[in-house]
Amino acid sequence: VSLVDRTGSLTAMVWDDVEAILEALTEGGYARVRGEVETWREDLQLKVTGAERWTESVDPADFLRRGAIPGEVSMAGIRQLAASITDRWIARLVRSFLDDEALTAAFAAAPAAKVNHHAYVGGLAEHTLSVMRLCDAAAAHYGDIDRDLLIAGAFLHDIGKTVEIAVEPGFPYTEEGTLLGHIPLGYAMVRERIASI
Repeated sequence: VSLVDRTGSLTAMVWDDVEAILEALTEGGYARVRGEVETWREDLQLKVTGAERWTESVDPADFLRRGAIPGEVSMAGIRQLAASITDRWIARLVRSFLDDEALTAAFAAAPAAKVNHHAYVGGLAEHTLSVMRLCDAAAAHYGDIDRDLLIAGAFLHDIGKTVEIAVEPGFPYTEEGTLLGHIPLGYAMVRERIASI
């Protein structure tokens, strides 16, 4: 089994009293686990010797991985770069997202992925800001690039992840995320904003 809290995940092996232990370890549930940490193939794993369901109240946020940079800090950098867009229509499109408080709160909290990169609360904003900074540097280096389109594209490239991945333990895909994925979701979000402008 995989045990997860805000610091990460740990592989746990259950060798004895399997049925009783696995009864306490339900997917998405909370448990108190006892065991011994061992090294196997240069990785830590827990040899579980006991477990019981946690019945006291739990704050699910205590079990969400967080990056070193809070999402709100990354959002401030995103806003700063977005404010430098000079094309009025592109600027208006980007502002339509950044002026939406519900969307920016979701953006600041969302992970950029379930596993591969920036898979933690605030990861989407951190990743997006990084891509925007890379695009800004590329535009400065290659003078004939449309910087405004590059910055806007960097901001919007993963906007659908605000809907695709739930900010819950394990960062599960939402129903929309499972059925459509972040690219079609983002495309629809951008088309909707363009139509409203």
